[in-house]
Amino acid sequence: MIHAHAEVQQQNRLVVAKYPGTCYLTGPHLGVCANRNHAVNAIPASETDLVAFIDDDICVAPDLLLKP
Repeated sequence: MIHAHAEVQQQNRLVVAKYPGTCYLTGPHLGVCANRNHAVNAIPASETDLVAFIDDDICVAPDLLLKP
């Protein structure tokens, strides 16, 4: 199981490497809410106006952030 976890993290790092300015965090592994809170707390307030969490089973329109 640990091997699979390390493999997934490596795959995630490869995807993140394609997007300059992207940060890959690992959470406290205490559930989805704790991990999302961990991510939000890692973002300096001066660097963002919006944080969105989109699950892997959701498909959003390309213009999602352009809509009022």
